[in-house]
Amino acid sequence: MRTSATDLHRAGSAARPRSAAVAAAAHLSRRAGVVFRGALVLLLAACAGAPTPTPTATPTPLPTATPTPLSQPPDGSYITSVSKDEIAKGGTSADFVCENAGTYTMTVAADHWSTVQAAVPDCTVSNPNDSGTWKFAGSQVVFTEGTTLGCSTVYTYTWSYQGRQLGFAAGQDDCAPRVTVLTSHPWVKQQ
Repeated sequence: MRTSATDLHRAGSAARPRSAAVAAAAHLSRRAGVVFRGALVLLLAACAGAPTPTPTATPTPLPTATPTPLSQPPDGSYITSVSKDEIAKGGTSADFVCENAGTYTMTVAADHWSTVQAAVPDCTVSNPNDSGTWKFAGSQVVFTEGTTLGCSTVYTYTWSYQGRQLGFAAGQDDCAPRVTVLTSHPWVKQQ
């Protein structure tokens, strides 16, 4: 009878009796070892090949721009227009409607102001020029005129400036035509 290496191996296995549980445990132990070693190799390979992450800076949000309040309107020329109807509705007597209606140009330079009035059609203006000084305290402005034109020469308004528009709101002024001229429409700054 011829025996082969496989037969000898089988014969040797038969000579050593093993229980089925011991054989299964040995088989699982070998498989677990192989799986563990494979996982370890993969883990080491992954760690060795991966670059160290660089922390990224979180961008700092830009602050929201808030307008800086002006202490007074910018120097320059400002224009507004007032109709005869607006002057009349503002409480000016009929004798002075033409004298106060028209297009006004106010020139501002530091603490001085001056106005020049162009009359509306079919009207003439006796006193087209006016000037004086002004002082600002927050949102209040106190005007002082150099000459009297039939009204008080010191008067107070609330002022605002947005975009290129200068606005006035009546404060303390007893002169109806002046209140209408200053408050009816914004004064638009010219380029």
